Amino acid sequence: VRRRFSFRKREWLFFAAAGLVFILLAGKTFLQVRLWGEERQLWDYTVKNSPRSFMAYNARGNLFMGNGKYEKAIADFSQAIRYRANYAEAFNNRGIACFRSGQLDAALRDYNQALKLKPTDLPSAYINRGLLYYHLSKKEKALADYERALKGDPRDANAYNNRGMLYFSEQKYDLAKADFDKALEIDPGLSRAYSNRGNIFFVHGNDQSAFSDY
Repeated sequence: VRRRFSFRKREWLFFAAAGLVFILLAGKTFLQVRLWGEERQLWDYTVKNSPRSFMAYNARGNLFMGNGKYEKAIADFSQAIRYRANYAEAFNNRGIACFRSGQLDAALRDYNQALKLKPTDLPSAYINRGLLYYHLSKKEKALADYERALKGDPRDANAYNNRGMLYFSEQKYDLAKADFDKALEIDPGLSRAYSNRGNIFFVHGNDQSAFSDY
């Protein structure tokens, strides 16, 4: 009897814990959706009442992009550029949206324009263009862009992570690991860098460290 009671108790605790996790995740999702809706309403209101507000279009575009609505994001970034032709950040953002939606030529044009407008003050555009070059197998250009990004911001974890991916693809594992280590030193919450470093451990047969990073 005691064994059956113990089993039922553990079973009840398991389902109770699972239910609590479900409730917490559902609540988190609800709050995220609510916040997204409230922010969307804010920018909709701003655009409606200040139709030439390039910053509002850019902000709403980022909101759309963060939710995977790339065509709407591109439309908003285009409006921001329409009202401020030298808005480098909007060109960079539109480039990201184009890249994520598979419009690689358009993305490259936008990154080039962003860097033409701000060749030294927008390191993220170098990272983004470098990632595009990497996907186009233009690794020398990608490496040059990552290094330009790090020259502008030596504490950019994404630049180290992306350069590490490039080194990994060329089997330069020591250089890749050094970059992933640096990325995680700067940003311990950068999950992509853990996964990438785990790949290096896996290649070297260090399964324990690989699983730890994964």
